[in-house]
Amino acid sequence: MLQQIRENYNQLSTLNKRVFFGLFLFFDSLFLGLSYGYGGLNFLDIILLDKLPTDLIWLLQILESISAGFLVIKIFFDDIPPSRIRTLGIFLSPLFMLGVIFLTLEALLQGLETKATITLDLISISTGTLTWASTYLAIAIGLTLTYKVQRYGNFAQSEFFMIGMYLAMVMVWSDYFVPLYDAPKDGVLTWSLLSWSLLAAFILTGFAGIMIDRLVYRGFREQRASPQVMMIASLGVALILRALTYLRFGASRNMFEPDSDWRMPTMRWELPTTKFRFNLGDRTQGLAPAEPFWDANGNGIYDRGTNGLFESFTDLDGDNRYDSAQTYNHYNCEQTGIDETTGEPILSRIVSEVSKPFFEMYDTNVDCVTGATTNYAYYKGIVPAVIFSSVAILLLLLTKTRLGRKMRAVADNPELAASSGINVERVQLTSAFLSAGISGLGGAIFAITLRYNPETAFTLLLPSFAVIVLGTIGSIPGAIIASLIVGFVRALSSPILIGIGSPLGRSNYTAMDGVMPYIFLVAVLMIMPEGIGDAYEKWKIDRLRRKRERTKKPSKVVTYLLAIFPLTAVLGLHNWWNDRSDRAQTLASIGIGSYIFHRFASFISRNSFYSDACSDTCSTNTGVQTNLDILLGSDGILQAEDSPYFSDTLADIDISWFELMQTELWFIESISSMDNLVWPLIPILVWCVALFQAVEYIWGTDYISKPVKSIDKRTNIFDILSAYDSKIRNTWNKIVRDYESKIYSITNNIRSQPSSLLEKYSNHPPSNERFKYGRESKIGSNIIFIILLIILFLFLYWLPISNSDTMNFNKALQVSNVLLTLSIFILMSFSLNLHTGVTGMVNFGVIFFVGIGAITVGILTAPTEVHGYAWPVLPATIFAILLAAAFGWALAYPTARLRMDYFAIVTISLGEIVRVLLAGEPLLRVGSIGSAIGISKYTLPLKQWWFCGRGVSIGPDTDYISADSCRNDSALIGPADK
Repeated sequence: MLQQIRENYNQLSTLNKRVFFGLFLFFDSLFLGLSYGYGGLNFLDIILLDKLPTDLIWLLQILESISAGFLVIKIFFDDIPPSRIRTLGIFLSPLFMLGVIFLTLEALLQGLETKATITLDLISISTGTLTWASTYLAIAIGLTLTYKVQRYGNFAQSEFFMIGMYLAMVMVWSDYFVPLYDAPKDGVLTWSLLSWSLLAAFILTGFAGIMIDRLVYRGFREQRASPQVMMIASLGVALILRALTYLRFGASRNMFEPDSDWRMPTMRWELPTTKFRFNLGDRTQGLAPAEPFWDANGNGIYDRGTNGLFESFTDLDGDNRYDSAQTYNHYNCEQTGIDETTGEPILSRIVSEVSKPFFEMYDTNVDCVTGATTNYAYYKGIVPAVIFSSVAILLLLLTKTRLGRKMRAVADNPELAASSGINVERVQLTSAFLSAGISGLGGAIFAITLRYNPETAFTLLLPSFAVIVLGTIGSIPGAIIASLIVGFVRALSSPILIGIGSPLGRSNYTAMDGVMPYIFLVAVLMIMPEGIGDAYEKWKIDRLRRKRERTKKPSKVVTYLLAIFPLTAVLGLHNWWNDRSDRAQTLASIGIGSYIFHRFASFISRNSFYSDACSDTCSTNTGVQTNLDILLGSDGILQAEDSPYFSDTLADIDISWFELMQTELWFIESISSMDNLVWPLIPILVWCVALFQAVEYIWGTDYISKPVKSIDKRTNIFDILSAYDSKIRNTWNKIVRDYESKIYSITNNIRSQPSSLLEKYSNHPPSNERFKYGRESKIGSNIIFIILLIILFLFLYWLPISNSDTMNFNKALQVSNVLLTLSIFILMSFSLNLHTGVTGMVNFGVIFFVGIGAITVGILTAPTEVHGYAWPVLPATIFAILLAAAFGWALAYPTARLRMDYFAIVTISLGEIVRVLLAGEPLLRVGSIGSAIGISKYTLPLKQWWFCGRGVSIGPDTDYISADSCRNDSALIGPADK
């Protein structure tokens, strides 16, 4: 019978197998397991004599349910043929997964007979998404650009972000800008210092990227080093830069404040919002004591002091207290009457006594009148504005300029690009400047949001790697989309984890929001092994193919209508309708860019010292008419005496403040003038161009290009300037080539000196053949190993130690610690070498498997009184090895299709997941009676034999509670006492 069932199952298609398996997982986890406690894991716990922790069982059942949800999505991607149903399923997959998560939490809380409330604020999640997405994107875009052009993952990218943060601080700390930086609050923002800081961070960090590229990475490129070697080298560069920053600025936390007014409570947007409230778990209403009615003397008569019995109250639950049914005030409102004075409806919150609703959606406060709002501070809102604008400009640079075409050519095929006359090394230099500069710019603007130290940027590196992997490595549009997805996951997970943390006894789950991007990344890559960008590129190719197969020409009427309406014309939709997406992108970029600049300029003018501008602070102050009046008073003329530092006579700081404020006013006036020029002139011009293009499409003529072609090149000023520019470039290129050739010849001579000396003084020519490949040869590798081993022993000998009576013993402990650490790293190196050498996959998750082994042994060997299991060391070690091997085998199948780079990032994400789980999951805490984080008091191998000797028992019912008790007993002589 079992054989027949197996044969029938094998005859099923892949689609049917996956559907059956997914339904089985849902049924086992949601219905049987979480709701009623009869799932497969529950029966496994019964077989193991109830040895599995209850929390571990339902955690694994949650994982089972969510895995089933991703399996359903994978069915839509892999097994359903292209159709509208498949497209709709893929489009709705995020909502489906969100529903699976809430359904899983509902089943869990119902099974545990507890309840939780989750409140989602639409605006808060949206703004949080933008903030996190822009933060990750500032590093991810540099990683993407570096990988796109130079083909390696730069672990030092977060350090460029760090350099930008500290450069912003250096700018405001300088003597020149101190008068503006230290000025007291006046309710009006200054913008020149922020602009100079961002510009300096971009340029100086870009030059830092060039210097590091010239000093480090160029040598690797000349030697044709593998991307893995350059990746490891970038990790070394990151450690050096971080150490230098620690040496200069220390570990103290700083904050970039270009103006103290940025932190004022009034500097914020109040945005109307809609809130979604989920009441999960047990929603029944219980009983509440109707205090102060109580049977104080136990005579069976309910009393209130000495006033006797109150018949209207009843003891419903037999606890000798009068009870009343609990009520729940909904956050939705209903009309309960009409105000006789104003005639307006009276609104009150809905009250229910039976149960709470599962879902509520509302947009008013508890008074049912005022609308619900969410505050979004200016200093947070400026982060996505600056970073997304910078990335958009970079994207236009790469797609619409000659430099961008060169960079794309080098990214596709460096050899072919070089043979086409492109200076590949210069393109590499430009790539290093742009990738470092834009990360430095992001770091400078991010520094305004929080207090940071040199370690802050590194905490953002791994989520940024998750962004580029999710969006397909090397794809800038994919990185932008992926950053929004990862930011949304991070912003959405915070209120969910806050809501379920306390009911599940896990208040530290609020720290788990940082690990959600990694979990989401691993799950998505199981469905799309090459990320979102690759799927997007394939979709574009299919769309273009379908367009080419069309024989029907675009409707001229639709073209005319799209061009005649200003909005569709500015967006270039008429070009898109006629299959000219390049023109559509150009017009849309110009139109949308001008609108965004207009919005930025309007906001800056309103919240600055621009003439006639009046911010919120000005509006609430009846004594002033404009923002400038707050600064200048009634005379309206900027003078040095208006300085906030002025006392009796003018000082140098007053003069400096006056000059800086003149620059500030000039800067604001310039932005306003540019805004008056750009808006609405640019959109009108774009509209006119759209009308000309519509005529071209309708009549088949080209009214734009003919006048341009008819201009004589000899009278075209642009051609003349281009000719002079070409001459200057050629002269400069010749100087650079001559200089580089001289430097190259000098370095070659220096490098050839050791080999020439070796040939000159060697009398055994056959031995030179053995040194032919240098360090990479067998004998060369052995020599280097011996030299490094000798250096290691010398370091052990030179390590300082205190001069005391126990100096030799302390030295022995020091050497043993070094050897122990060395042994651990040797084992990790063997593991990495085995994986990389045999399979060719770069595994950055070795620490993940090390962590599994260490955590398992620590938990199993810890005493039971401190939440451990009191296993002996050897069985715990064997079990930990088998468990780590099982994890490795389980990860092999779903990750086998991943490319080397994706596999490396997925494995490093697993290590980060374990690190965060150690801080947030109570099951991973042993060694303390309380809830201290970490694993301690685990059994040390041979410790009992070392201090107690053989034949001595330790434990709660013996003379010695632990091995430490033996150490204090002089009657026992163990190996430690000999």
